[in-house]
Amino acid sequence: MWIGLLNEDGIPICDMPPATAINAPATRLEPGSFTMTVPLVSKSGVTHRAADELIADGISTDSTGALVPDLRYTRFISFEREGETRDSRRTFKVGFPKSDGSTRFGPETMTLDGMSELDLLGGLIAPSDPDTWDNVWILSDRDWAGPWSKERWISDIKTAAVATGFTLAGPAESTIRELISRSLAACYRIDGITSVELHPIRVSPLGTGLASPNVVLRPSDDTILNTVVNHAAAAGVRISAHMWMPGDTWQHGIPNLSLPTVVVFVEQMVGVN
Repeated sequence: MWIGLLNEDGIPICDMPPATAINAPATRLEPGSFTMTVPLVSKSGVTHRAADELIADGISTDSTGALVPDLRYTRFISFEREGETRDSRRTFKVGFPKSDGSTRFGPETMTLDGMSELDLLGGLIAPSDPDTWDNVWILSDRDWAGPWSKERWISDIKTAAVATGFTLAGPAESTIRELISRSLAACYRIDGITSVELHPIRVSPLGTGLASPNVVLRPSDDTILNTVVNHAAAAGVRISAHMWMPGDTWQHGIPNLSLPTVVVFVEQMVGVN
């Protein structure tokens, strides 16, 4: 199994040192998590590059004497086994690295934790009125609740006040897929990411062809994952996310995919009439 460190764009930075402990359970419809402990200093006294990438250089230690993690950039850990399927690779966003021990060359070990690709949908909003999400910002010193101590850039988005606002209804597999796609599109729009090729998360259009029960989805500005997960579980729909890398041969149905991309699949597991 190959274990590698990826940068914020999903591009490999380096191999990780052989892990002394790994725990990465997988649960259907729930974001996966991982913890891993790796040595940072070789027997010859060479400090691994991962220390430079994940532990800030030249800053103070915390109250326990441990070096403070470098949280300026997003980093991913990828576990890859031999095979050509999308399940051959599991990728996790690194959370809060912790260094332990001390040698004259630096910290002795580092323990990493993080969440899987699916958890990225737990950090993005499913807007109740997605058509109002656009890349238009104004500088303001107050909102409806009152003034602020300093000015902030805000966007004039709308939220639906009633359940009859933005509603999607239809077969669970295709309807959940559409809601995720529309929500991601709104997030990219408000962030000014206009090129589809640069969208870091994309939704596979591939369906299973199985009969899928009808659902009604009414987003309420909760996260995408929270909005769809219970409906998916009740309908027998699996939502999964996988990091696609250039050179991968597994099918995703997305045209002209060329950059590392998290691909979301929405699949009916058993036909339900």
